[in-house]
Amino acid sequence: MNGGGERAAEIAVAPDTVTVTGVVTRDTVGPMFRTIRKSDLSRIKTINLERVTTIDSAGAAFIDVMMDRVTRRDACRVIAGDDVSEMLSALHADVKGARRRRPRLLKRAGKKASSAFSILYAYLQLSADVFVLAFFGFFRKMKKRPGATWEQCVRIGVESVMIIGLLSFVIGLILALQSAAQLRQFGANIFVADLLAVSVVREMGPMMTAIIVAGRTGSAIAAEVATMKVTEEMEALTVMGLDPIRFVVVPKFHAITLVMPILVTLSIVAAILGGAVVAVNYLDLSPVVFFRQAFNAVGPEEFVMSIVKSLFFAWTIVIIGSFHGFRVTGGADGVGRVTTSAVVASISAVIVIDVVFSMLYLF
Repeated sequence: MNGGGERAAEIAVAPDTVTVTGVVTRDTVGPMFRTIRKSDLSRIKTINLERVTTIDSAGAAFIDVMMDRVTRRDACRVIAGDDVSEMLSALHADVKGARRRRPRLLKRAGKKASSAFSILYAYLQLSADVFVLAFFGFFRKMKKRPGATWEQCVRIGVESVMIIGLLSFVIGLILALQSAAQLRQFGANIFVADLLAVSVVREMGPMMTAIIVAGRTGSAIAAEVATMKVTEEMEALTVMGLDPIRFVVVPKFHAITLVMPILVTLSIVAAILGGAVVAVNYLDLSPVVFFRQAFNAVGPEEFVMSIVKSLFFAWTIVIIGSFHGFRVTGGADGVGRVTTSAVVASISAVIVIDVVFSMLYLF
């Protein structure tokens, strides 16, 4: 109780109901606020104001504070008499407008930042789990499906050979054509081989391969993990004593680590062959001269850098696809959303990592 007579106010907190009685004004909300500050209001479903006789703007703000502490504000009912309801509606609208004019932007920015940090923490945690389990999986016999890694090698590697080879050949053809159109004006036909070899080995080969794999494999990983999550197969694996990351993600991680360097090498060879077609038929260069010039333009360290870059691309694609799959909510619609998000995030991450490696060439 607070005060006496007409200035009295009382609040009672039950597991799912808060009951307020008496006069709820600036003179009485202080003690009541101290009461609710010590209480857990997250499960409150009803705020009963039927026995409230008077309410002012401070009282409306007090009701709003209680609503903010409820987990599901939209599911919380406020019960009040007609007079109090009218006063509350008018006063609450004024208080809400005043609060909106205050630091709403900072509040939203804080929530966004907090959400971003929590997502980053979850991503780093998943990355650590995958790397640790994958590393020990190479040297220890762990619980996983027999032949799972080789099955994933076929899906990720063998089934991607045709599309990667064809697109890389066409890209090499286009690069050589565009370069030749400019260089032949200065009698520098031979340098088409240098330009093509450097651009393909350093950038286009690893990057195009990663983008294709992100579109094929990244989406497949996200869809598979998300579907298993929605159909509760992940929970079933946990009940059987199997770690979902080790059982589902690690074989994909091992497989893409094995096949990605091979796919990048294939992409580089196919692109150079496409350039050779242009050099021989359009620039009147012999195949021997073209290939000798191309091999002299790039050294072993650049090829090694491309392979290292491709491994970072591969690990990023698997982890991002798995991360989005594990965060799925809802049914089929949720699976579609996380699949799209995984592909977009994977391609964006590939480009960012490629920028970082490109800067390393300057040092």
